[in-house]
Order: sequence, then structure tokens, then C-alpha cells
Amino acid sequence: MGKAAWAGLAGELTPVAIEGRRADILSADLKHVKAAAQGSSVTLLPSFDPYLMGHSSRGHLFETKHRPKVRRTAGWISAVVLVDGRVAGTWTHTFAKQKVSLSVEPFQKLPAKVRPEILARAEELAATLGLADVGIRFV
Repeated sequence: MGKAAWAGLAGELTPVAIEGRRADILSADLKHVKAAAQGSSVTLLPSFDPYLMGHSSRGHLFETKHRPKVRRTAGWISAVVLVDGRVAGTWTHTFAKQKVSLSVEPFQKLPAKVRPEILARAEELAATLGLADVGIRFV
């Protein structure tokens, strides 16, 4: 079924190279992706996000040594911090009253510009949930 769906999109796809590997993108999205690729991006993905699933190999997303932190026992997929499309660490959260508290575990030292971006994403999460305050701890 997946092959049939992909074949049905054939006329709408443009081949691209991502880190030397061939991929396809919807032709209509190419301009937007090129514009977005000019800056750095930091994203907090929740547990079991589809971005981390469905790959025969995840080497393009994170180093193999970090696999136990991302894909844990019994197939549990951790919430992750993406920096420019690659997994840079994991995160967990707790709620108390009107506050969400995040604990971020980077895989290595994060560039200085990334920490404020993680805070901005956490503030967006809090606002979406109607919470008034955010706390972040880097471990």
C-alpha cells in the first residue's frame, strides 16, 4: 500500500540530497524548505514523534551510541531536542500548578545559541497548555 501511495505522488516529487543521501520532497514545498534551511532550528519533539520512527536506519538522526537514550526498553521512544534536524539530547517534563518544568539532557555540550532557543520552545509549550511559567534544568 505504501508503494502505491508513493507512486501516486511521483509527479509531485522533486529529488533532493540530504547529507549525501537521496530523498524526495513535494515540489510545492521545496521553496519553503530552502528558505527555512538558511537558519538554525531548535525543536522539542514529544515521545513517540513520527520524525523518529519509520526509518530503517537512524544514523542520520543521531549517533549509534545515543540509541539507548532515544529508543529505550520495550520500544519506548524518548522526547528529544532537535538541533538543525539532528537529535541533540532528550527531555522530560513535569507539571506543578501553573508551571511546566523541563529537564534537558544534551548528548554533548550545546552551542551557546541553542539554550535560549530551547527556552523559547518551552515557553511556546507552556503557552499552548495555558501555563504561566517555565523552568528548565540542563543535566
